[in-house]
Amino acid sequence: MAEPERVFREQVRAFNAADLEAFLATYASETELHGLVPDRVVRGHEQMRPLYEERFTQTPLHCEILALTVYGDRWVAAHEQVTSPAGTVVLVGVFEVVEGLIVRADMTGRVPL
Repeated sequence: MAEPERVFREQVRAFNAADLEAFLATYASETELHGLVPDRVVRGHEQMRPLYEERFTQTPLHCEILALTVYGDRWVAAHEQVTSPAGTVVLVGVFEVVEGLIVRADMTGRVPL
């Protein structure tokens, strides 16, 4: 399994387990998350922690990978279905992985089911 895919799948496992520390451990400390919060870029663990602390208290919470493509040794594009108390959405995420950590994630196309 390519390194970007391994890191991405570990991130999904931690998300589904609501394991905040394991989830953050898959991201670089200065990562950038685009499209997670409307009109704002979430930067680094400091801004990620409160968002995911709250999210991980919600049940049900589950991410299912519908499709996954790895591009070279750096990129993962994932078609995901995420279920939360607010409902289920389908989205596309593109994750950039450098030296075993996600340095940037772009989420787009949130479509409610």
